[in-house]
Amino acid sequence: MANLDPQIVLGQLGVAAAIGSDTTVRVAYSGGVDSTVLLHLLERSRELIDFRLVALHVNHGIDPQSGSWEEHCSRFCRNAKIEFRSTSLDLARQHSRVNEDLARSARYAWFDRQLETGDLLLTAHHQNDQAETFLLNLMRGAGVRGLSAIQPVQKFASGWLVRPLLSVPGEEIIHYARKHDLEFVNDPANSDLSYGRNYLRHVVIPKALEIWPSTVQQIGRSAEYLSQTRQLVDDLAKIDAEACRSAGHGFLSIGFQLSIDKVKTLHQHRQLNLIRYWVRVHTLPEPGRDALEQFIETVLTQDKAFAELGWSDCRMYRYKDDLYLARATESTLAPAKLSWDLTEPLTLEQAGIKLVPQRFENSGLSVNQLSGEVSVRFRTGGERIKLPGRKHSSALKKLFQQHCIPPWERNLLPLIYCDDELAAVAPWIVSDRFTTEPGETGISIRVENL
Repeated sequence: MANLDPQIVLGQLGVAAAIGSDTTVRVAYSGGVDSTVLLHLLERSRELIDFRLVALHVNHGIDPQSGSWEEHCSRFCRNAKIEFRSTSLDLARQHSRVNEDLARSARYAWFDRQLETGDLLLTAHHQNDQAETFLLNLMRGAGVRGLSAIQPVQKFASGWLVRPLLSVPGEEIIHYARKHDLEFVNDPANSDLSYGRNYLRHVVIPKALEIWPSTVQQIGRSAEYLSQTRQLVDDLAKIDAEACRSAGHGFLSIGFQLSIDKVKTLHQHRQLNLIRYWVRVHTLPEPGRDALEQFIETVLTQDKAFAELGWSDCRMYRYKDDLYLARATESTLAPAKLSWDLTEPLTLEQAGIKLVPQRFENSGLSVNQLSGEVSVRFRTGGERIKLPGRKHSSALKKLFQQHCIPPWERNLLPLIYCDDELAAVAPWIVSDRFTTEPGETGISIRVENL
């Protein structure tokens, strides 16, 4: 059995970032044997390299003993002089059925909020966890991404997520804990065979090991090969995304748009690979395979000018010649009138956007003309605006159509009024009377998605 020591952990951390006194290493610390060993190794590592170490404990509120586990973790960190932070989620009271995915999502959402720019978040996943994840995803019919299983290093929130023990066998971690006489907690849920992962851990993998003793190591090797394939597939998708990128006509879409005509030139498998990558690169959850394939069939083969795919709180649209991504919002917004002094950003929760005023010379709304009450409203129908250089006002509905503004955005673009006169449609157009004069400072309004 190899000797598990701090150098192994430090070597893996070095892959993610240079470790120094200004580095904050945060550890997902449940109190179980794996995270206890990882925390102990990191504490020993500080004898070699100085860095800030923080243990993050999540009390899910599922097991009646969870309070005592939190106390154990706090005491362990206090004795080891490790900074300790915890949170209570009380999932059992909020949900009738708490599964592994729900607990994981809630846990990582809290971890996300703890990280600052450049921080490292470490989890104690090891070689046996990798094998379980591979088999679990295999049973779910996963593709290359799922079968590449747990990644040793990946971007997470504003920092990095690192699994420094991923190549370490589970029995070696147990050996280390016994050797150093470490105290840890045992979650009885880890023995519940109704959970798929536990069934693999306690039934399937032990049976496989009886016939193939190197099962865990070989699965880890396959996952590593598939991880390399995954990177190649993503590299191809990145090339295709650059080739198919389009400027589009929207203001509230997420990221960049894709040109329908250019996507059509790709083989069907590359189309699917590109669009899934396009969704992921904008940090959205992926749509289901069947629904996505049907959507692609509709917009590319049947060549419909408008189509919509909805999943979670996300939307994918085809409008005219482009594909768009957006967040789902109310199709009709309440006709509220919100006063705004144009000095601070204004958050419009209902529309899912934030308005950010910026001052520029020769651009935006004329400060001199904004002498009345400024307010923000949304379309109710019949609005008109007189654009610079035109003799007569134009209906917003007609302008939206002429400039190919996507239909789902038309009721979401904020209307800026001065008293009861429409001065601008943010961030798009400013009326003739409120346009800045040469040499005058104006206020431009940037629209950001929440």
